[in-house]
Amino acid sequence: MVHRVRAAGLLVEHDRILLVGEGTLPSGERYFIPPGGGLELTDRSLVDCLQRELWEEVGIRVDVGDVVYAKEYVSRQTDTHHVELFFRVTRQAEPAPGIPTPDRPSTWFTLEALQDVPVFPPELKDGLWLQTDVSAPRRYLGRTES
Repeated sequence: MVHRVRAAGLLVEHDRILLVGEGTLPSGERYFIPPGGGLELTDRSLVDCLQRELWEEVGIRVDVGDVVYAKEYVSRQTDTHHVELFFRVTRQAEPAPGIPTPDRPSTWFTLEALQDVPVFPPELKDGLWLQTDVSAPRRYLGRTES
């Protein structure tokens, strides 16, 4: 079995979260996920991975904070065990050098708007990402298989 580690960023500004369009469901409806991606050999850490991915996907430089969610997913079809960590991130104060070339369509959602669209993980609809208190609970979203 192949193991894949993914770091995803929960970027929240003005009570809205930034999500990227990932693909379409069998119904034809587009679904959204937090920007991020898999750990690569050139990444020194999950923080490096996440900073690289947000720059590549949405053209934003970020500082990485606490883990908010953790999730496991096993795909029998691809024989892959995925581990995902969802970190709170903030936009860096100073613009980073370079010109971003985002490769993913992104959309800002309020908690209310999230209720009407497919998002993964679906637990984003619980609003835990809105809590900024460092003592706010973290959630292990469990292990699923397909």
